[in-house]
Amino acid sequence: MKIVLRILLSLGIVVAIIVVGIFGLRFYNAERYGWSDEEEPEYHHYEAYPDSFAGGIVEHFESGMANGFHFIPDEPIAAEPIIVFGGSEGSSNFEVAEDLASKGYETYSLFFFGAPNQTTALNKVPLEFFGDFLRYSELEDEPITVIGYSKGAELGLNLTNYYEEINHLVLYTPSQYTYMGLDFSEAPVHHGRMMEKSCHTLVLIKRILDRRCE
Repeated sequence: MKIVLRILLSLGIVVAIIVVGIFGLRFYNAERYGWSDEEEPEYHHYEAYPDSFAGGIVEHFESGMANGFHFIPDEPIAAEPIIVFGGSEGSSNFEVAEDLASKGYETYSLFFFGAPNQTTALNKVPLEFFGDFLRYSELEDEPITVIGYSKGAELGLNLTNYYEEINHLVLYTPSQYTYMGLDFSEAPVHHGRMMEKSCHTLVLIKRILDRRCE
């Protein structure tokens, strides 16, 4: 009995240390850096974004379920357009797109949830939003490059199953599988059909390679 009590006491101490550590770090970050839950970035105050960058202009657009920014260089280079996605934080990865555009690439930074014309949370995201984007941008049947970060990387890989326009794919911290949404309920959907949560990244990559060899 004493051994059990000692184990429980030890576990209680460990849990207490973890809890104190978490709240201690939150307090430190709030005091040191001004971070707090109430001060999370608001990505959809579009008027707060610049309408130009070094070497071009930026246009915000909404069309169907597509929502994002179009970076138009004054002197574009001969390269296929680049589409950039952020991750689970909900951003469009505006800064990455801006950096690429400053080098002459025509670039789009897209939201895939959280915008007024999209699902409010990262849950059952309709992949058809990308079709709306292609029609708006007149990029249907045109080769494009997609760059995705984290959940945006997972999204980019899933999009290759349905949109042959994706000619190049760059993934930062992609996941091994297609996972559920952030509320731990549903994966992305296409025409109402849910993606398999266990769909393996290697299987998706094989599909891309097989398609290119046809």
